[in-house]
Amino acid sequence: MKILKKPGVRAKYLARRAREGLRGYVTDSTALLVATTPIFAALETNLASMTNENSINARLLGTALTYAGTGLLYARGLDKSRNFFKLNKKTKGKVKFVHDASYGVLFNLLISPPFFYAAGVRDPWQIGIATATSMGMAVVAGGPVGYALDVFRDLAGTKNCERESYSKIVKNQSHYIKKAIATSLVAASIVLTCGVYRVNDYLRPPQNPTIQQVQPEQLIQPTQNANLEEKCQDKI
Repeated sequence: MKILKKPGVRAKYLARRAREGLRGYVTDSTALLVATTPIFAALETNLASMTNENSINARLLGTALTYAGTGLLYARGLDKSRNFFKLNKKTKGKVKFVHDASYGVLFNLLISPPFFYAAGVRDPWQIGIATATSMGMAVVAGGPVGYALDVFRDLAGTKNCERESYSKIVKNQSHYIKKAIATSLVAASIVLTCGVYRVNDYLRPPQNPTIQQVQPEQLIQPTQNANLEEKCQDKI
């Protein structure tokens, strides 16, 4: 501790901690988005009957909010909940899945209503359905989201993944190979999300308002009527 009291050493230590914190922050946020974005897009456009525009707005807003702090809030809350229930590397994977799913349901219950309202959805029914859909999705995807969080931390080198089902082949790869794998997962998530919206456009094409064509005689008729009225008044 005496070494850290030196100004130069302390500055380097704080800078290193800041870099590690930033890397962990970006890693956790990216992991959550990769795991949830395609699933949320599919559920919003199908079960919640949201338009592509509203769903895209929700996903863009979700991405911004995730990197603005909700991703960190979710990840840190999940870590604290795991510590509270004393889940560790010896805990069975099924138990972790149940815990992570339950945590996701509670988190979505609190976050979803104001989130969808901010995304432009004003219909209370759609907000309720979207919130219920988010909670239902958390039951199914909460476990995989927690798993994705652990895997991305390992790929980014911020924390080792102790999951038994995590491939040892991937775990033992070099830092550069792991970064390439993480990048490919991000790209795959984006492609899947775009595919969801393309399929929705195909199944439910946007309806353009019908433009009523005005016939030329409809434009001429009022003018003719006005001329007749003027002639009648002149004769009188």
